[in-house]
Amino acid sequence: MHHRFPPVRFPYILVIILVSLAFSALAGWIHVSPEEFAVRKGPIGSRILDPGFHLRIPILQSVVRYPTSAIFLRDEAVFVSPEGARRNLPYEAVVRIDRDGLLRLDRARGKTPLEEFLRGEIGSGLPESIPEISAHLAGRGVILDEIRLGEMAGSPFRAAVGERPAWARNLREGGGKILVVGIDGADWQILRPLLDRGDLPVLGRLVREGATAALKSSPPILSPLLWTTVATGRSPEEHGIVDFLVRDPVRQTKLPISSHYRKVKALWNLFSEAGRSVDVVAWWATWPAETIRGRMVTDRVAYSLFGYQGTDSDRQGATYPPELLEAIDPLVVDPQAISYRDINRFIAISPEEYEAARAEVEGDRRKAYRNPINHLARIIASTRTYAAAAGELLRRGQPDLFMLYFQGIDEVCHRFVQYMPPKMDRISEADYRKFSSAVEEFYRYQDELLGEIIAAVETGTTILILSDHGFLNGPDRPIDASPGIEGKPAKWHRLYGVWILHGPEVRPGPLDWVSLYDTAPTILHMAGLPVSGEMSGRPVLEALQGELADERRVVRVPTFESEGGSRMDARIAQPAVEAEMLEKLRSLGYIGSGEEEVGGVEDPDTATQETVTFHSNLGSVYLQKGAFGQAEEELRKAVALFPGYIPARQMLIQIQVHQKRWDEALDGSRRIIDSGREFELNLFHQLAKIYRGRGDLEAGVEFLESLLPRFPGSSEIQSAIGTLEMERQEIARAETRFRAALEIDPADLEAMTRLFQLYKERGEMARVQQLLERALEKSPRSVMHRNWMGLVLQAAGDLAGAEREFLRARQTDPDFPGTLANLGALYGRTGRLAEAEPILQKAVEGHPQNIEARVNLGAVLGKLGRTSEAAECLEGAIALGYRTPDLYNAIGRAHFEAGNLPGAIEALKESLGMDPNQ
Repeated sequence: MHHRFPPVRFPYILVIILVSLAFSALAGWIHVSPEEFAVRKGPIGSRILDPGFHLRIPILQSVVRYPTSAIFLRDEAVFVSPEGARRNLPYEAVVRIDRDGLLRLDRARGKTPLEEFLRGEIGSGLPESIPEISAHLAGRGVILDEIRLGEMAGSPFRAAVGERPAWARNLREGGGKILVVGIDGADWQILRPLLDRGDLPVLGRLVREGATAALKSSPPILSPLLWTTVATGRSPEEHGIVDFLVRDPVRQTKLPISSHYRKVKALWNLFSEAGRSVDVVAWWATWPAETIRGRMVTDRVAYSLFGYQGTDSDRQGATYPPELLEAIDPLVVDPQAISYRDINRFIAISPEEYEAARAEVEGDRRKAYRNPINHLARIIASTRTYAAAAGELLRRGQPDLFMLYFQGIDEVCHRFVQYMPPKMDRISEADYRKFSSAVEEFYRYQDELLGEIIAAVETGTTILILSDHGFLNGPDRPIDASPGIEGKPAKWHRLYGVWILHGPEVRPGPLDWVSLYDTAPTILHMAGLPVSGEMSGRPVLEALQGELADERRVVRVPTFESEGGSRMDARIAQPAVEAEMLEKLRSLGYIGSGEEEVGGVEDPDTATQETVTFHSNLGSVYLQKGAFGQAEEELRKAVALFPGYIPARQMLIQIQVHQKRWDEALDGSRRIIDSGREFELNLFHQLAKIYRGRGDLEAGVEFLESLLPRFPGSSEIQSAIGTLEMERQEIARAETRFRAALEIDPADLEAMTRLFQLYKERGEMARVQQLLERALEKSPRSVMHRNWMGLVLQAAGDLAGAEREFLRARQTDPDFPGTLANLGALYGRTGRLAEAEPILQKAVEGHPQNIEARVNLGAVLGKLGRTSEAAECLEGAIALGYRTPDLYNAIGRAHFEAGNLPGAIEALKESLGMDPNQ
């Protein structure tokens, strides 16, 4: 019997599974990230892969990856001229892969490495026109973002910047690449405690390993003037940027200052002309962008209105090259994108307060700045924008010089420094709790951003961090003016800022101080470029080492301006951006809320690009230099435009007093007082000088006393009356007035000066010490009071205490001539001659007319046996017009010790002729 078995069914499903497993074992999975393009190539063709996981059959298929980011290329194209000469043409280019043309690129490239292929494609196209090269690369699936050609006559770049001037030929090699970061308003007094606590790790490392100094600014302390001085090495009256605003003679409106008005070359022009690459981000007064050998992101890129959508005309001139704006635009941070969490890092507000503030933006967008929450959002957004722009440029390749400017600390200080600890009396507890941490937290944020920038630069880059001025803080803050809304921002600026230099050619350690004018010469010297004789500053050689520290290596030329050039003449209008910038300046207090506060109503028929404050600022610059004629000319122009502009009128009175034009000065002073407008109270001291100069002391006392009911809290009136009483020999009355002034303000300088002299003559220095202790409780950083205290302690035999006071005075103002003279004299008297000489040399070099410093230096040089130098130093005082018995006695001693008896006798005869009773 046969058994029939059921037919066997072949398990097809199992076969499929087994085959699939075998195939998977042979195949490989690959992943494509969003940051790359990928092409899978095989026997039947090539295919572009989207981001994600994909199957690849080994041996049969291969995958080639391409970057989605920009590719930076630097090379030389070699070609043969029609005459048969071989030429090298250096170039730099930035390209991107076009996904739509990726397969064309992959076929054309073959197995050639990508960058080698791209350099070959560009080099084979040169020296043809740039459009032809761009079209050729597009056919290969490559987008040409930008290209910079090197030194070849007739090249597009050469045509843009002109022929290389004579000063820029045969240059030596520089000390490597340089990064310059400007941090507006940064101050050592705020910075040091944060560094000590370890809150600023990036700056902390630069300070520990680099050269540091206080940077001495230059009045008037206003950012556009100062940062243009940093970039040019020239003073405001020379470089032409003298105000925040200019008057457009065509549109008859006031506009923010722009690069149109700069009259001299800046570092970016000089580096370009010298064949060096340079990038600039956010520097003051760089819009519209100039043609340079590199890239420029101007100070108007981040000035977008709250919610405003810019147009093409608004964006014209925002970057160089113009097409760079396409890459920068996506990086611009909208203030509306700043979240509650972002804001709450800096200030302690509730979500409801945040939402209420943001709602104001929907009402009046321009006035939204006046709310501190909205303004802080705008500051954060702008800071992030420029940090991102800097990162993008560095990612494309670091130039020889990279210049980046941050305004955030200055803006945050103008808004919030009044809320810092210790709490000011006029600040409410509620506002103090909300805003007291804003300034220090923004310093920490700035340190983080600085770390990101430094991480993106090449190893060995020299880094320069600087601020244009400092910010009054702690007990030094003015009690009679807000830092922003009252339009007196400069009153809160401190003369000294921050200067930190770090790099392989830098000698680490602290320096006394450097000048604002020293920055440009130092950068040029480090880069191997010459320094112009038109620059007031010098390379800071003591911060350098090796060959760079050698004075003989400094190359000097008479001028940069006589030939060559890359300045622009085109005018570009950006009305929406300009309106937003004006509102920002109003919110900071740099300009008033209405036309009359900025400069009054001007006659349209006589309007110029110059404003009232333009002439006033320029007059202030000339006044600082002692150029009284030029100062008066500018100040009178300001008064002609707006007769009620008090700052200009007060400076005119200073000039009239200096020139002993007593009647004019008196009339002008009375007009200011009668105007009812706010004025600086040192006008009362000027009145005392005027009445003394007129020989009308009694009338002066009578007039000043008549003002007491109108200004009951003015210590200045009391001390001015006391000065006139001293001249009348009414010593007891004068003393009463001075003490009354100190009851109102223990730190009143005029009253303390007079009482110091009076009590010193009486031998009552203990009374002076009591007054000084009260003053220093109120103003612990007062340089004058520290000096007086040092002199009091020195007279009491406490030399260590005296030295301590002088050194504390130097911490606040390292260049104050009285401190240098006092400290140097103390060291000289105690035999510390090696320490005394350099301090006194600085005093004389920085302030040649300081007679006390000259006499002390001469004495020290004499003790060091350098008697000829001592005599020469002292006789220099005579050349400056000083003639005192003490000076001639010191000269006689120096000549005697040098063996010059006739010279000694002549000097001593002069001394006895002036005072026979010696």
